[in-house]
Amino acid sequence: MIDGAPLRMYLEIAGDQLCLKAWSSQGDARARARVAVAHYEAALLPPAVRLPPPVRRAGDSATLSRCRVDVQNPAATQLVVAAAMVAWDRMRAAHG
Repeated sequence: MIDGAPLRMYLEIAGDQLCLKAWSSQGDARARARVAVAHYEAALLPPAVRLPPPVRRAGDSATLSRCRVDVQNPAATQLVVAAAMVAWDRMRAAHG
């Protein structure tokens, strides 16, 4: 939860895009979630692997971060997926 609002975090893979997403019924909670995930990503990902800025979507879900997955480089893809999973787990632990 963030500020008393339920927060759902999930990973989505669509084509070559890996997205870490959050859903909340309150806009302020979504904004705080984006900041928190960006903080975790900065701490987890090596300098060579940085995700672009968050992408905002209409409706109640927000794409927090997005990374192009290189299917020709399985090691790099595994690193990004692993870092996203750790960030996701930490967010869930921190915010219920």
